[in-house]
Amino acid sequence: MPELSGLELSGELTKTNPQIPIMLMTGFGKDIDDARSVNKLGICKILKKPVRLADLVSMINEILTGTG
Repeated sequence: MPELSGLELSGELTKTNPQIPIMLMTGFGKDIDDARSVNKLGICKILKKPVRLADLVSMINEILTGTG
């Protein structure tokens, strides 16, 4: 994304609607260490690439059902 990073986009989405569950999929997960700071940005789950389809489906299901 040339204009915003995923973290910046998450922060903007959270400002718009704090109830939006945000899942971040990243190849730079080692740079995201502080769980509290990502929670402030509205990120409820982080997937680190490469991602298996089954893991993606499971995480989406957890978010939609509120079990994760």
